[in-house]
Amino acid sequence: MDGANLPASPRPTSAPICRLPAETLIDIFAVHSPTESVFYDSTHVYSTQLEYLANVHLLTLSQVCSQWHSLIIGNPTFWASIVLFAPAWAWAPSRLERIFRLLKSVLERGGDCPITFAIYNNCAVPPPICIFHLLAQHSHRWSSAYFQCSMEGLDLSILKGRLPLLQKLEICPKHGLSSQQTDCLDSALVLDTLGISSSCLELPTIALNRLLNFGCSVISLEHIPDVISFLPRLKIVTDLGIGFQVDRWEHWDFTRRIPIQIAPETLYSLATFTCTFYGAFRPACQQALCDIFGSLTLPKLNSLSINAMEYPECIVEWPDYPFFGLIQRSGISSSLKVLKITPVQITESELIDALSAVPGLEHLEVADKIRVRNRGVDLLLITDNLLRVLTRTPGSDGLATQLHSFVCASRLKFTHSLFLDFVVSRLEPRPFSVDIRPVVEDDGRLEPAVHARLQELALHERKLELVYVFGPAQFSLKSLIAPWDRAHR
Repeated sequence: MDGANLPASPRPTSAPICRLPAETLIDIFAVHSPTESVFYDSTHVYSTQLEYLANVHLLTLSQVCSQWHSLIIGNPTFWASIVLFAPAWAWAPSRLERIFRLLKSVLERGGDCPITFAIYNNCAVPPPICIFHLLAQHSHRWSSAYFQCSMEGLDLSILKGRLPLLQKLEICPKHGLSSQQTDCLDSALVLDTLGISSSCLELPTIALNRLLNFGCSVISLEHIPDVISFLPRLKIVTDLGIGFQVDRWEHWDFTRRIPIQIAPETLYSLATFTCTFYGAFRPACQQALCDIFGSLTLPKLNSLSINAMEYPECIVEWPDYPFFGLIQRSGISSSLKVLKITPVQITESELIDALSAVPGLEHLEVADKIRVRNRGVDLLLITDNLLRVLTRTPGSDGLATQLHSFVCASRLKFTHSLFLDFVVSRLEPRPFSVDIRPVVEDDGRLEPAVHARLQELALHERKLELVYVFGPAQFSLKSLIAPWDRAHR
């Protein structure tokens, strides 16, 4: 592949090698397409960028036979996902020129198909004007746009009136939009997902009461009151993510307390709430999390998650009293269904107390802890005592009576037969789902008899959905969460 344009891909003359329906083949080809994760594992970003844009995987398959060639080259959806990494063109003008011509060919091959794109550049340099203008020429096709880059110098006015399909817009927390730049968004009539930083909350031209999903990255502790005061403007939002950009906080953020002095704001429609920390967790982070929990009332909250992107080296302390305050104030003791706190430092007794407060819980994600490179903590959470209080018996339904999905990273230090008793006790009246992974490989495996019985329940009796992975758990959120989701999932 020369990198200047999409390869000409001469049409094969052979007859089809299989008789599968076209729809089935297209589904198979779609699975074969690479994802942007290829960039994270590559040290040759430039060549990887060329191959990704050109969709080399599918171009190779298109040479198999004439049928495959027609399906791949003629299907615009295969050319509708674009990811651009600045290092691919950063070191030589000739590289930018080749990327530009290749991108132009991809956009043309995509026809009128809605497109999603992402631009990544962690430094302060915005994308080249020629790249932005080329994408802007197809703004009527934008469905999702993600700018992990500086917006400085980009003339967004050329987008005004040309965003009829834009549903999702996410801007890097380091580089926000000014109110003047958002004038172009008054034509984005179907925009329902927005991600911005706490430094640019004044967006007068966006119909905030249409947003269903909102993410806000807190880039300074002093912005927390502004974020809380802003949230009630989101009249129908159902999914809220707050990302604490600890790696971008100033030094004084870690040494000065910024108290929240406003009455708790009520978000009447919010169902999913996620707090995510970027960077090393510090005492100021704990206070920030407690402030957020203590400043919101969420009467329809269904799912609560706390994440840490540097986990397992850095973990988040459990906001014990603010959690109970949120539950009581919101009146959701029986309606909270999902609790995801894998990277959270919570003791067994604190977890039992928390589960006692939410009897309607259906899905729980927790983990034992181990120090990594002398960071983090050693903590056993999945213990015999926890399993006993979760196990149904003839005389007790156990805690979290509705629990039917349990995800854990464990040191496997519990009595394995008790774990089996816990699972078996939860199989009625509906199937139970278990995902268990050892924290480190040295933790060993489930006892053979216990594992065999779990497999029997899963494979033969069809009462159990079982995921059991032997080896390191690798619960690193960096590798499991897609780029924007890292900000608020």
